[in-house]
Amino acid sequence: EVGRPYIMSKGVPKDRVKVLRDAFMATVKDPAFLKDADKQHLTVISPMSGDEAQKAVEAIYDSPPQVVAAAKKITGD
Repeated sequence: EVGRPYIMSKGVPKDRVKVLRDAFMATVKDPAFLKDADKQHLTVISPMSGDEAQKAVEAIYDSPPQVVAAAKKITGD
């Protein structure tokens, strides 16, 4: 679900996390940014907010042991 996440330490103050998340979302919606990305043949598809990404990662970490075991079997881990 999370293609190219930007991550930071848990120790980053919440107000800074909010500023960075807001700036990221503003950037991926900015027409000039999108035009430049298009010129470089880069596709910006459905950017996920920081809150959404955090919830997705938390869901992965909350996976039941049998799901983790099945994933390890599939990946050969």
